[in-house]
Amino acid sequence: MTDQLKVSLDTREDRTLRGHVHIHNPDTAYFPTEPEFAAQILMDAWPRPRHVLEEHPSAQDPSTADAMIKRLWDAFLGENVRTDADRHVLDPRTLRPREPRITVDDAYKGRLHPFGGTGSDTRSHTVQLAPAPERFAELTREIVLSYRLGAGRNLPNGADPRDLSGEELDELLDGPPETLPSAEFTIEVSDARYLEPLEVPRLISTAFTGGLPFMP
Repeated sequence: MTDQLKVSLDTREDRTLRGHVHIHNPDTAYFPTEPEFAAQILMDAWPRPRHVLEEHPSAQDPSTADAMIKRLWDAFLGENVRTDADRHVLDPRTLRPREPRITVDDAYKGRLHPFGGTGSDTRSHTVQLAPAPERFAELTREIVLSYRLGAGRNLPNGADPRDLSGEELDELLDGPPETLPSAEFTIEVSDARYLEPLEVPRLISTAFTGGLPFMP
């Protein structure tokens, strides 16, 4: 995915994360206001990316923060269900077929990704499910208590970046992160565990823009 915004993580205190969102791609000349964007910041800033979480032991324990971040990724991109070679669904922790045995086609009828396929990693075979936008919104509400966005900075006369001409915007975006149009944000989460692993301060790039996952 193409990077759309830059996000600086400035300070973290208990359950509160503060930072700035920076416009650097003219195709995304706005500051996301949706609470889902706060969850997406956590996903991109998490020290273990999705492909690591897929196999990481802590992500197999549903009570951990790793598992919650994995659930966000699964809802946004489509969960990879673990199966054996005959497509029987496996318990993700034991990697043994669930009892009574059932194939992924029957267990997740109507939920398989129409363009996804089968895969495998060091643990098992996998079959991809479709994204789940309602589930992503539900998980966001569990994690994000509030997402507050401040006024835009580094904008001529406080203009809305969406109202700028292409030439004006290109000129504003031709500079280091500290000169880019930006807005301060404050995220409050339901549990400090969702912030403790984050590296702060840090600047990241993200392809997320606050939208819900696309249903194919």
